[in-house]
Amino acid sequence: MKLTDMEFSELEALARIELDPEERDRLRLQLDRVLGFVRKLAEVETDEAGTDVDASSPVPPSVDEPRACLDREDVLGQAPDREDGFFRVPLVIDREGGGES
Repeated sequence: MKLTDMEFSELEALARIELDPEERDRLRLQLDRVLGFVRKLAEVETDEAGTDVDASSPVPPSVDEPRACLDREDVLGQAPDREDGFFRVPLVIDREGGGES
């Protein structure tokens, strides 16, 4: 399934770039190749891959263990702007207008 012109135009708008026709064709072809590779990876059968850890691997498996987190008020106290217990940040993307505000 190829990337449609409309889909590519949407990506162009989201990235806030304007490409000349030659750049557009080249980038679209490259992106089609990447997406094709990702689609092939999605087809790979992984049900029997198992979860055994390879002991010869130089990288040990990580273990996600719960730990104490930072105090919320200490962290928010360092924020330049906050509101109702959250960081307040400037609007970056105006989804309605498509541009910066």
